[in-house]
Amino acid sequence: MANWYREVFRRDDPELRAEVGRLVSAARRAPPALEPGAVVEYVRQGELRCGVVRKPPRGRAVDILGPDGGELSVRRDKIAHVSGEHIATGRRGDFLRELARVDGRRDGASRSLDMTTLWEVASEGVDADRDWELDELAALYFGRAPDPAERVALLRALWRGEWFERRGQAWHPMAPARVADRRQERERRRRGAHQRDTLSAWLRRVVDDGPLEPRPPGADEAVALLEQAALYGSEAESAAAAGQLMRGAHLHGPVAALEVLVKLGHWDADENLELRRSGAPLTFAAAAAEAAASAELGQAAWPAAARRSRRVWLGRPVALADADGGCLLAASARRWPGGFLVTVHVPALALLAPPGSQVDEEARTRGVSLRLPDRYLPLVPEPLLAMASLSPQAVVPCVSAEVLLGRDLEVRRCRLRRRRVRVRGVWRDSDGPAAAGTGAGFSGGAGRGAGLLLDLARGLRQRRLDRGAVIFPPRPRPVAEGGAHLLPPPGPVAAAAEEFSLLASHAFALVCRQRGVAAVYRVQPAPRAAVPGGRVLDPVGAHLQARALPRTTFEVGGGKAPPPGSWTGVGLDLSVPGARPADSYLDLVMQRQLLAGLDRAAGMGKEQLRRTVEDTAAAREAAAQIGRAARRYWLLKVLEERGDGPLPALVLERAGLGYVVEVEGLGLRDYVPVRGELAAQPGDRIEVEVEQVSARRDQLRLAPAGSGAGPA
Repeated sequence: MANWYREVFRRDDPELRAEVGRLVSAARRAPPALEPGAVVEYVRQGELRCGVVRKPPRGRAVDILGPDGGELSVRRDKIAHVSGEHIATGRRGDFLRELARVDGRRDGASRSLDMTTLWEVASEGVDADRDWELDELAALYFGRAPDPAERVALLRALWRGEWFERRGQAWHPMAPARVADRRQERERRRRGAHQRDTLSAWLRRVVDDGPLEPRPPGADEAVALLEQAALYGSEAESAAAAGQLMRGAHLHGPVAALEVLVKLGHWDADENLELRRSGAPLTFAAAAAEAAASAELGQAAWPAAARRSRRVWLGRPVALADADGGCLLAASARRWPGGFLVTVHVPALALLAPPGSQVDEEARTRGVSLRLPDRYLPLVPEPLLAMASLSPQAVVPCVSAEVLLGRDLEVRRCRLRRRRVRVRGVWRDSDGPAAAGTGAGFSGGAGRGAGLLLDLARGLRQRRLDRGAVIFPPRPRPVAEGGAHLLPPPGPVAAAAEEFSLLASHAFALVCRQRGVAAVYRVQPAPRAAVPGGRVLDPVGAHLQARALPRTTFEVGGGKAPPPGSWTGVGLDLSVPGARPADSYLDLVMQRQLLAGLDRAAGMGKEQLRRTVEDTAAAREAAAQIGRAARRYWLLKVLEERGDGPLPALVLERAGLGYVVEVEGLGLRDYVPVRGELAAQPGDRIEVEVEQVSARRDQLRLAPAGSGAGPA
């Protein structure tokens, strides 16, 4: 087809031919030379960037070296400007410095342009609604044809989108209202950048051990950003703002953010980050704390309970301190024709936290108590725990399970009672004599019956083992009092407290089943791997069973329906919470159910119990994760403070090109890569050395001591 302008050129009109010739020449103007080394402006993610052509283009794409020296492929239509400037792309350092110089010069030139006046002129009169080409705006601004540097400076100023909006290859003046909004936004960004620079300088001063005061405006917001960076790193919601603040202070990474928070006195050096991430409340709400501390609460709760319960006079029980030193369970035992009569007393903490109260709401939110190496976060405020603690100086209302055991320690009969209990003494493993299995040495007659109670506890434990219970070997416990160190594993008194607590939970389940009371049952299917019967697992067996043992769940049952299942891993056919109301909201709720049953009052229905289980599930999961992380952190702290030298370790399994081992004396498990033949077998002992350990970074790298990888 003939070109449209051929007929025009045949006409006898010199002026028309000249104008058409100009247009055709402009259309046929040779495109800018995209040759290697040419400096270009290209569009990347909606922004105009400066780069250099790396090699002659092929097809529709051009290879560009960006401002960071990285190579990328850019479509031709994304190249907004090609200048006559060239940069050699040989040595990387020289290239980056020269490109940065060109980019800085262009940016400075673009910001020196008076775009406000250009916008006012372009948006006035008959030209207010027209679109402008770049060259037209350049001629309007400079009053002449601009040179390449002026043209690219104007292009950059237009691309900032503060006065003109882009329409294809043309530019259109913005409405005055939009320009005003952009001006306000620009001013807001300017003030924000100034404040960020001020805060970054303050943080840098803190890092360099300078004075903390005076704090600049916005310091609290800066601390909040550092918290997010320390907890979540690049995945924080405010990662971009935190990153800008930290880069300005020459800080990099979550650990750097934590160190600044420590220097500010906002956190301590051993801050539990997993606890912070969980959002678990660290303090009680003011209303709950005031209610717990008020004398009226105790006067209203205990006397009412005392009027409905009988005082224990004969066979006064003893309180059994658990592994953490708490005295929230008491027991007594005596021989009975054909067996033993065991009574387990659990303080009626539910009387101090009635449904709907401030304390109840706090306990529901927390879900469980948290006993960590460096702190204790109770389920209910400390004043209530003090009121419910068993001691020879106080009479405490309790829910008491009277259990008749046969000589084989099977439950023959059980019943629940309200009782007021004053214990005759407190047993603790730290007292020493109880650890030997005798009661000698306990003051105030507390040792009487110690032998029988401890023997029954050992018998109940063995009975559970014979029924398939999976009992893991005790491990040392890290604590943070006076620095990281280890406490010995729980002794026989703590083990007895656990056994009688399990016996009480079993008795509670039997009573709920007999009376058709709606209850929450602990359910755990049988392990997927065979369990050695009749003994506590060794570390190797425990390691294997930890993966084969199904998780314990909570199922609601009651009425005429059969119980939902057994707690197989613990060796109990029935178990409901209720024996540890100070540690779990489900235990607190089930204690209310038991008290309602004793009073022949209506308790919670199945649907209410299901909602309670669901509402506290997240808190239970978080608590388990927090506990694991805290234990590992403080074990690594213990390892950090130990001197150099080989450590004994037990091989738990062979995995890949190494072993999974447990460092003996710590109970800390990790992987040890081995170069060469794997000579050790599970159960063998080897020596390992620590190549790297950091509690804060959760890093541990072990290696076989010397060159040996076989049994020690």
